[in-house]
Amino acid sequence: MKHRKTIIALLPVFIVFSAFILIINFNKNSNLPLSNEKGYAGGIYVLSTPRKIVYFSNDFKEISETNILGGWEIQPITAEKVYVSIRGNPNKNGQEVLVLENGKITDKIKLTYNMPTIIRYNDYNKKAYVGHVGKISNHEENCITVIDTLTDKEEKNIMYDSCVEDITFDQNGKMFVRAWDITGGNDRIDVFDLDTDSIIKSIPIDTKITSFVYLESTDLIYGVTELDKEPLLYIIDWQKGEIIDKVTLKFRNPCKIKLFDYNGKEHLFISHFNIDDGSGQEISIIDPITKKTVNYISDASYPRDFFVSNNQIIACSTNNNKLLVYDQLGAKIKSIDVQYPISIVQVGE
Repeated sequence: MKHRKTIIALLPVFIVFSAFILIINFNKNSNLPLSNEKGYAGGIYVLSTPRKIVYFSNDFKEISETNILGGWEIQPITAEKVYVSIRGNPNKNGQEVLVLENGKITDKIKLTYNMPTIIRYNDYNKKAYVGHVGKISNHEENCITVIDTLTDKEEKNIMYDSCVEDITFDQNGKMFVRAWDITGGNDRIDVFDLDTDSIIKSIPIDTKITSFVYLESTDLIYGVTELDKEPLLYIIDWQKGEIIDKVTLKFRNPCKIKLFDYNGKEHLFISHFNIDDGSGQEISIIDPITKKTVNYISDASYPRDFFVSNNQIIACSTNNNKLLVYDQLGAKIKSIDVQYPISIVQVGE
């Protein structure tokens, strides 16, 4: 009887101890998949047609696919997060920006205005600026939407009676907007003061620049025109308010221009792609100081979009349904099958 009482008295202690062991083991096991999932936070996002996001690890192993509808482009926001603009389709206009982390949709940012297209992240103030398809029915109907990327909420709308082609920023609180009137013409670059959201300078340009970047080290803007008969790199001094140089490029149809590190210094990377007929197969690498082509890829068929990371150049070979990977010398390393890739970014390299 005495032993039985002792066992009964110790039973609660045994139960508590056993539960404690189970909790520890459960936490250890449950932390394993979370740890693995976190490890994928740095990865590659590809917009595959406007209907699907394909998510890869940094060594190009496919992790997941997410169905969407009416996607336009992807923009990296943080080391773990990207935004995807939902422009919509012929049957329904889009009116939101999707937030994705670890390849999955974690939030949907509802917008006041519909048909968002380009998204540009301003690392200086941690806000994203969204351009919309231009409308022609009313003045001041178009706008640039500002999103607080810390809360993933629409913050405000900068009313702007113009069509937005591209946006870039400097470290002193200025936003450069490549724009044209909603009724056509009046091609220009508007310089905004982001403290007041007001235009402080308007720079007329004699060409329809479709993609541009601002380089801090030179305090200049570099732009290209997708369907120009002459393949030119336009160099714009925004303080003087004029195009100061036009550099002839080696290949036709300069489509997108981006800034990436190359051999320890920022260079201009330009893809050559004609969106009307799908032609083009080059990516040029330009030294912004000498204005010379220092290298190029000659077989990146239909490079609608691209990025550069860890001495590798990854191109969306859109009409070939592939991602093409090159080393910094331009030699092809591998290709990955992806249906009609149109936008690509990497986060958390």
